Amino acid sequence: MELKPSQVDIKLAAFHKSWNLERIQNMTLEEYADLNNHDSLCYWLEYGSDELGLIGGVSLHKFEIWKPKNPEKELKDNRYSIQDGYFWNAKKGLTRDDAFQNIKELVVQIVNHSINLDWEALDKINYHAIAKWKIAFMFSNKKILPIYSKRALLAISKGLGNRDFPYKTQISVLQKFILQYKNEDEPIEHFTGRNYIAFAEKKKPNFYIIGSKYGKDSIPQINAFIKNQCVAVGFYDWLDFSSFMGKSDKLVNDFVIKHWTEDQPAVHKLQSIFTKISKLKEGDIIAVKSHGAYNRLTIIAYAQVIKRNGNVYEHHEDKLGHHINVEFLDAGFYKELGLTYGETIHELTKKKDGVKFDKVFGWYSGVENNFIELEEYDEDEDFENEYTEETGFAYNEKSEESFNRIAISSVKVNQVHNIIQNKFIKHLVNNYPNESIKGEKNRIDAKRENGSEIHIYEIKPYENVFLCIRDGIGQLLDYSHHFDTKKEIKIYIVGPNEPNKKDLDFIKAIKNNLKISFNYISFDYSSLISKEF
Repeated sequence: MELKPSQVDIKLAAFHKSWNLERIQNMTLEEYADLNNHDSLCYWLEYGSDELGLIGGVSLHKFEIWKPKNPEKELKDNRYSIQDGYFWNAKKGLTRDDAFQNIKELVVQIVNHSINLDWEALDKINYHAIAKWKIAFMFSNKKILPIYSKRALLAISKGLGNRDFPYKTQISVLQKFILQYKNEDEPIEHFTGRNYIAFAEKKKPNFYIIGSKYGKDSIPQINAFIKNQCVAVGFYDWLDFSSFMGKSDKLVNDFVIKHWTEDQPAVHKLQSIFTKISKLKEGDIIAVKSHGAYNRLTIIAYAQVIKRNGNVYEHHEDKLGHHINVEFLDAGFYKELGLTYGETIHELTKKKDGVKFDKVFGWYSGVENNFIELEEYDEDEDFENEYTEETGFAYNEKSEESFNRIAISSVKVNQVHNIIQNKFIKHLVNNYPNESIKGEKNRIDAKRENGSEIHIYEIKPYENVFLCIRDGIGQLLDYSHHFDTKKEIKIYIVGPNEPNKKDLDFIKAIKNNLKISFNYISFDYSSLISKEF
């Protein structure tokens, strides 16, 4: 969100100098949808009013009729019709002019309801939510929040009122709930800005490898890490590093030089370690290694940095020294990668490390690759309405954002699960275009159905294949038990890794003992390639 509180009144005045209800009632298609015309309504919403909140990260189909930048992309989507360079939602009319008249009437209704402050009526209008609520703000006399993403509203509701509203909650309900916390004297734009920053603005996570061997004897400390819910570094374990967290590299480097009196490791290596520690922040992802040198990199756990008592860092001289507070996401596995990352701590990025980044972080790398602004991920907030049973694709794409400040571990695992679920659903749609593909219905992650078979998929984001299967097989049997059908039912566990010999023996044993068809699928989210076992 790019709200600029100091510019809100200025920009609203400029908008209303050009647009009012009467003009909207009489506007032409070009006045509405031609983005080459900088006074068109859609140009104002898309580009001309960034100070009132961006919606530009969302596809132009949010305006229901538009001239696309990339016509070839829309031509491949049978949801849309085309005439004279304009595309429109095919449900809105058979011809371009019919569609525009229907869309214009919806816009008039949105404006009328906004002027009358009838937010419940807005919820019922079948017009894309992102554009609808921006129009509503423009004509609301600043009586609603200039936030157009439901996920951001959910996050602020959680932060302000500790309410976990379900995703299907109407936007008018969320707006009303949040606004009860606004002081009458505070301008809506200032209230919105500070609460968005506090509860909904996400910072992109950084990714690190940190070693678990510890002390002069290099004793592995993963069990102590898990017990204390931390990762730790033992150098200078008698010193408290708290006052250097988030400080400049110069201050951190001076700290190292001041206190280090040994020959090994070299002072520049210690400076590198402590400058990285100083930059660790809430939300960062850590891969814990047992080995790193000589092409023997072995990952044994994943964790996410959190704050406890308001702090990422804690000093415990009697335990492990420099503690970084974490919640463990996955542990109890050995992931041998044949790479070399021998130092105590490494920061990896997709740009710098390429395929190594994906190999080290597996499905957790999807958190980095899928990081986008909240508004961008609301592109299909009306997804469930647009993709109906008639098309054979009824999947309500799940939120990949994570706002829960309490149960970070489970939330992050769920976030990764949702990222992969979204990818896997699209993978099935691409590979089985003539079959019915559904997801997140009656708790089933994905379901594929044709004339003779029903395929049920359960996604588990664990590195250990055995754990994925053990954790999910009961769920699959439960789901399949409730199908009243004569079609053959087949069940699948979907995980990130290929099975080893022990896992293959386990899969074989299950197949031999089940009357229902069972397979394990390893799914590479980045290449959208799956292998069935």
